[in-house]
Amino acid sequence: MGKSGRLMKIFLGLILSAFLLSGVYVFAMKKESSKGDQKKMQHKSAYLLHENKCLDCHESIADPERPGKTRDEWYIVVSIMHKYGLDLTEEETEILTDFLFDLRKGVKSEFAPSKQ
Repeated sequence: MGKSGRLMKIFLGLILSAFLLSGVYVFAMKKESSKGDQKKMQHKSAYLLHENKCLDCHESIADPERPGKTRDEWYIVVSIMHKYGLDLTEEETEILTDFLFDLRKGVKSEFAPSKQ
């Protein structure tokens, strides 16, 4: 095989590698986009749940003066609302807890370093 044959093989190998890598990149971006879309759908259903179950007593959950809570703290807050007549299934409690945690920019743990 001559020099031009080897160069052609190398060139084809590079093109094939680039094609495969671009496919992997597109797949990864689509998967990431799918996660974002899934999160949006979760938030949409959680928002509707919040609107139907919480806004009778609470005007809003937006309070920038209050610090974030851990997910466990939000779970306790939502669970306490059962005493005040909030009727949620366990699944709805989890959905609402995640929504409040995400929306209020909750902290991962009580010992998380503060952002400066």
